[in-house]
Amino acid sequence: MLVTGALVLALCTLSAPLSGTSGGSNQPSPAPPQAANSSEPTEEPEPAEAEAVPEPTTEPADPQSTLSPDTEVRLAVVGDIMLGRKVGDRIQAQGTDAVLAGVREELHDADLTIGNLESPLCTGGTADDKAYPLRADPSSLDVLTDGSFDLVSLANNHILDFGPECMDSTTGLLEQADIAHVGVGQTIEAAREPVILESNGMRIAFLAYLQMPVERNGFDSQEWTATDTTPGLAWADPTVIAEDVQAAQTDADHVIVLLHSGFESTEHLSPEQQAAGNAALGAGATAVLGAHPHQLQAAHGRDDGSLVAWSLGNFVFDYPNGWTESDSAVLHLTLGPEGVRESAWSPVLIQDGFPTAVSPDEAAGARILGEVDRMSQEYAESLR
Repeated sequence: MLVTGALVLALCTLSAPLSGTSGGSNQPSPAPPQAANSSEPTEEPEPAEAEAVPEPTTEPADPQSTLSPDTEVRLAVVGDIMLGRKVGDRIQAQGTDAVLAGVREELHDADLTIGNLESPLCTGGTADDKAYPLRADPSSLDVLTDGSFDLVSLANNHILDFGPECMDSTTGLLEQADIAHVGVGQTIEAAREPVILESNGMRIAFLAYLQMPVERNGFDSQEWTATDTTPGLAWADPTVIAEDVQAAQTDADHVIVLLHSGFESTEHLSPEQQAAGNAALGAGATAVLGAHPHQLQAAHGRDDGSLVAWSLGNFVFDYPNGWTESDSAVLHLTLGPEGVRESAWSPVLIQDGFPTAVSPDEAAGARILGEVDRMSQEYAESLR
């Protein structure tokens, strides 16, 4: 794998919603409510019905690809990885090898493994005035290396919880471990710069952005947007996203946007979340892969071969009010020169903060896949 710098991800599905892994149940079963599991206060009240945003009609630019038709790259994509709090205590007690023991095969089988690092890695800094500042011991970086992670998004509402020095500690540790990061920088130009990963001769550009409401205590993470002279992250302004996606296409076969946005603890999509995602797809992104809601949300494959998965939920995560069990999944995408050739979900249960893969034939696996199918079917219907 070669790391250089941008992203567009294409999916070869039809306009039907994504289904579960092969062999999984397509019959939706009610999932237990997860709102009580949120690690942070829900920033916005749950709407009765999220307003559907029409799919963009802009034709994506054709990248100048010289790939052979049989070229493929397999991606494993996961949601929020939080290595502090009780997860951090358990890591110290059991070791970093224990964290991903239940999903290691799911991650290692991929050519590229992608996630969102929800906790900065540092020991110093001063906590910002917000509800849930997060921080993890630098030694927990070994969890990411154990999972063979190739890239993590840092454009989220926790990367600056303990100040710029903690962000710098995180990026430095990742670079030492040869794990790419995207979405933050010492200037806005650096925060918006794409990261290109090359695998099997295919160049995939990644971009990452944050958009979320003001927290109930008044904290506004948009204040963390980088400027020409101050470090920070890339904010998910639809115009900015479209510009960045179009620019990244000139250097990559595919562009993928990692979007940290949406309402927490609900399957309903926020208008801002949809506006940002649709701006990326309309500009030619092959995929938009979401995080932040702390639960799985709908996924949708479009006629042009692109894909959106609005939220991949949690992956490694605890909850401040006690241990609990929650649903998640690993999204597997196979990219060819023309887009995403295959997509599949592998169901996962998060138990005491650590993820464990479950079979689609088990009750929990069938429930998780059924819920993804149900949400995706309803989202597809809302677009008609």
